[in-house]
Amino acid sequence: MVDWVSVEEAKIRPGLRIVLAKDAWGGFSEAVKNMMHVKKIPYVGVPQVPFGENLENVAWTGIRNNPVAVYDNDPPRDRWLDILNLVERLAPEPSLLPRNSRERALVVGIANEILGENGLIWSKRIATVAATPTTGLRADIMKNEYRADGSDAGVQRRRMADVIAMLVAQLKDQKRAGSRYLVGNSLTAVDIYWASMSNLFGPFEPTPLPEATKAAYSQQVPEVAAVFDPILMEHRDYIYRTYLPPISFS
Repeated sequence: MVDWVSVEEAKIRPGLRIVLAKDAWGGFSEAVKNMMHVKKIPYVGVPQVPFGENLENVAWTGIRNNPVAVYDNDPPRDRWLDILNLVERLAPEPSLLPRNSRERALVVGIANEILGENGLIWSKRIATVAATPTTGLRADIMKNEYRADGSDAGVQRRRMADVIAMLVAQLKDQKRAGSRYLVGNSLTAVDIYWASMSNLFGPFEPTPLPEATKAAYSQQVPEVAAVFDPILMEHRDYIYRTYLPPISFS
């Protein structure tokens, strides 16, 4: 459970305050909440409405989206790698970034393929817009922030398939080496990122997602379905059941 506070209260609090999606599923928010759980870092949550104007949040942080981490008087951080580096500094153990430089580079590189611009989740959003066109503020946000107008949906579907195929190959290589993790022999940030984001490709159960949303997330475009492998969800289920809390929007 997140300890929620208002923007006004968050402004005057010391310590770590994180703007998170509330009363709705948000993969990036879930990933940050999961890292906080693993590292046992105390924080308070500031509500954000996905695809809302969030005017108070913008006035405070300059950022409409989620998650945004604000620690003491530091500038707001909204990039996944900046937030990861912050939580590693606040709680060095258990580390979610390997000390071995090669493995560390793999974690950051694979995470960028999942989370970065033109990565798996970026492409999933664009492909979803193409399949289910929207209007109003949501459509404006998708067009302005993600350049998502559906015109390059085929490119993004192929990009998704490429990243999914890479994750499958990496997990199979790791399994042959006797590891249950995406990199190395212990939990890293990229395990949490994939587990958290995988709900867009088939929700983890139990989850408070509406049934219609679960059904929509479980449907795959042909390019992704052709390369999707059960090892992806086997890995997700293991990470959730071993390390992460139940999914909750409250």
